[in-house]
Amino acid sequence: MEGTHTKTDSSGVMHHYCAHHAPKDATGPAGEVSKTRIKLSTYVPIISIYVVALFLTYVLLGLKGSIGMYHLAMVYFMGFTFLSFGLFKVLDIRAFADGYQDYDIIGMKFRTYALMYPFIELILAGLYLTNTGGIYRDLFTLILMVIGSIGVFKKLQAKEEIPCVCLGVVFKLPMTKVTLFENGLMILMVLAMLPMYFMG
Repeated sequence: MEGTHTKTDSSGVMHHYCAHHAPKDATGPAGEVSKTRIKLSTYVPIISIYVVALFLTYVLLGLKGSIGMYHLAMVYFMGFTFLSFGLFKVLDIRAFADGYQDYDIIGMKFRTYALMYPFIELILAGLYLTNTGGIYRDLFTLILMVIGSIGVFKKLQAKEEIPCVCLGVVFKLPMTKVTLFENGLMILMVLAMLPMYFMG
């Protein structure tokens, strides 16, 4: 029937499923792997990181008596986000670099950059969490995120199916528009913070 997905078990018996109940590794009419129920479960790690970053930001602001200070909230949120992403990457730096070189426009040419990238994120995490570096830190972050987004955008345009290593290789994440959204979120936050340096 139209929309039927199939999967062959270890004994060679083929099973048929409707698109709604198909296993993740079932194939559809054209042989494509079913994406049923992949989206939410796949991005739970990233969603969890953002939720934890928001919680820790609120706690830190509360301890400092700075609840309601939006600029500081964004600074701490970015700090906790960079800290999380950087820590996951350093768990297996070489494997991260292998994956990162598949899509980052600088990493493709310079492996040293791919190997250094997790530490760049950790340094940025330290700068944001200590609220140091000011406009220079934010401008550097803006450039870093824009460069990273270019590579992701090119791969998405080419419809290449490659893994995203934004959380290193601990979690198997696909390269999708969500990856671009992550970078875009950081870019928007930096752009929102930059004008504040020129306000009284």
